[in-house]
Amino acid sequence: MCGIADTVINSLVQVGNNFSKLLMLVGPAFSGKTQCLKEVSERINIPQLNLGVELSKKLIELSIKQQVLRVSGLTKEIINNVHSDVALVDNIEILFNPDLKVDPIRLLLNCSRNKTLVVAFSGMHVDDSIIYAEPQHPEYKKFKVEDYKVISF
Repeated sequence: MCGIADTVINSLVQVGNNFSKLLMLVGPAFSGKTQCLKEVSERINIPQLNLGVELSKKLIELSIKQQVLRVSGLTKEIINNVHSDVALVDNIEILFNPDLKVDPIRLLLNCSRNKTLVVAFSGMHVDDSIIYAEPQHPEYKKFKVEDYKVISF
């Protein structure tokens, strides 16, 4: 059981009233984010989306150049195909692949204009930023927390 599930559910109304309806669940790998999404999914009957699997299926047949051109549109399409006003999004690591040349947070913010997104983010919440990977890692990114809400694990 995810003790934070109540906080997530209670935050949906507030987040849903924002221009960008994005709620990030931030914590290290194996901190309970996926389990929390599963519990929220079961409690309020909202589908859970494995973005990594779904996006990989669509990108695999494309060249790298085509992937760069289409990754944002395909991500939006996958999220918009969730038949709910809220999408629970897990396994977003594919968006951090440097070859795709996409800003993962900007993309998720854009997707959250039409649908409330609760996204599991493997990383750290430090001060006013969320951080993905270690500074020496090629996928390292640091994002200032603006226009979205963070729940830390």
